Order: sequence, then structure tokens, then C-alpha cells
Amino acid sequence: MTVAVVEPKQTHPKHPDSDIWYEVDWTNHLAEKGSGITVTNADWTIPADLTNEMELISANTKTQVRVSGGLPGFYYELEVEATLSNGETEVAIFTIYCSDDANPV
Repeated sequence: MTVAVVEPKQTHPKHPDSDIWYEVDWTNHLAEKGSGITVTNADWTIPADLTNEMELISANTKTQVRVSGGLPGFYYELEVEATLSNGETEVAIFTIYCSDDANPV
């Protein structure tokens, strides 16, 4: 299983035939909010040309989504809205660039 740990506001390559897990690690951000704050829910927004194969929350600090598909030469913006145990919500946005030149892991 390939997991691409993404930084919000960054662009990450993806081959159209690949099936990749993308992960947003909220650990440091949660620590800044206070002790014991965790991610309780994640709502992903995935563009139509991509397929959300599966999503999960790992260790109550990381939101993950497995994405397949996409058209070569297109940029796709993915968004995750994380609900925290203190009731707040946080949003992370990152971009995937679909290319035949990307490694089809």
C-alpha cells in the first residue's frame, strides 16, 4: 500500500491508473489546540473525475483517502473537513496533478 503524506496547499503527482492513499496528518495541529484533542470525523470532497475508493481516520490524528482515476494533464483539488473532539472543524486542501509520467504505483 502506497501512502502519500500530503502537505496542505501542495501539489502531488498521480498516474491515472494508480490507486493511492493520501494522508493529512493533523498531529501537530491538534497538539497546538490542547491535550487530548482528536479527529472524530472526516468529510472528503473529491472531484468527479476521481473515485473515492475508501476513507478512514488513523490513530485519531490522520485523515486518509484512497483515490483512483483521473485524466492526464488535469489538476484536481481535494478537500477534507475534519471535525475535532472539541467540536471545531478544520479544513485541509491539496492538489493532485494527473500525469502519464507519474509513477503508476
